[in-house]
Amino acid sequence: MHNLTNNLQHLMQNKGITSIDMASALSVSPELIVKLKNGDLNNPSLNTVIGISKHFGVSLEELVFGKLT
Repeated sequence: MHNLTNNLQHLMQNKGITSIDMASALSVSPELIVKLKNGDLNNPSLNTVIGISKHFGVSLEELVFGKLT
């Protein structure tokens, strides 16, 4: 999940999106987004990962395995 963590941080920073904004867009708690960004959540739900992918317009493969930074 290291790539997911790095990619999420990169995408959010580049778009100026806060954890609260991202959580609202995905209908999840801001704490979940913070845990994902910090690498403290090892098994995010597939729905969450798909939501992040769609929100930023990147493929699941790029988000989870790629290097977007």
